[in-house]
Amino acid sequence: MMAKHEKIGIVISIYKPDLSEKEKISIAQAFQVLKKYRIIFVAPQSLDIRNYKKCFEAHDDQFIRFNDRYFYQGLEGYNELLLSEDFYKIFSEFSYVLIYQPDAYVFRDELAEWCEEGYDYIGAPWLEDKNEQIKLNGVGNGGFSLRNIEKFLYVLSKCKIQTVSEESKIKKRFYKIQNKTIALRLKLLNLIGSKKAVYYRDKNLNEDGFWGEAAPKITRKFKTAPVEKAVKFAFDRYPDVLYKMNNDKLPFGCHAWEKRNPEFWKEHIPEG
Repeated sequence: MMAKHEKIGIVISIYKPDLSEKEKISIAQAFQVLKKYRIIFVAPQSLDIRNYKKCFEAHDDQFIRFNDRYFYQGLEGYNELLLSEDFYKIFSEFSYVLIYQPDAYVFRDELAEWCEEGYDYIGAPWLEDKNEQIKLNGVGNGGFSLRNIEKFLYVLSKCKIQTVSEESKIKKRFYKIQNKTIALRLKLLNLIGSKKAVYYRDKNLNEDGFWGEAAPKITRKFKTAPVEKAVKFAFDRYPDVLYKMNNDKLPFGCHAWEKRNPEFWKEHIPEG
């Protein structure tokens, strides 16, 4: 029987042979704080991984390779990968995986406790700045995010994701109404024996937007964390605002700390 921590994996996506000094700090922190969990690098087939082996004493079995196109087509390729059944099937031995991008940072080990909360997806709250008024705009950012593998595969078994461009007639016809109708279409398709409904995704919508906003509408079985929980899990945009919302406490982790208000993070993340 697997121990609890053996059912939880850390997944770090990499695409370049060398890391910046801050990325090294981020990944080293994961190896230090989350060392009792299995840490896996997801990499393109062609990537030279010697520096990762050297820096983090990583072994060959800690690297999983995917087609180069997922890594070298910008965000579009990465989004496609994290919206694919193949990606999550690779990690089906785990109950949960923590997506930990190289610009993430973890402050303490609360991973098992967060898995026990029972959410299928949790990431930092999205904050939107409109007319210089910062407001909450949903949950949650994918750069440091916890994902229930079984539930992610369930959603993808019910829904075929078709990416469409701005000028697409399909998008103009269906995209604006799909969030209101997809649950009904699923029921109708099931009645006639069809296994999947089609979700038309704007190619500019990141994969975390699908998991945070669309997936809960596709099935009620998919549970995302509420904002009051997500703010304790991670910060991304406007970390100073989220810090106040969290009663001047740091969360479990954060994303984009060198990009989002670096002055704030200087007080909390040692840089060697």
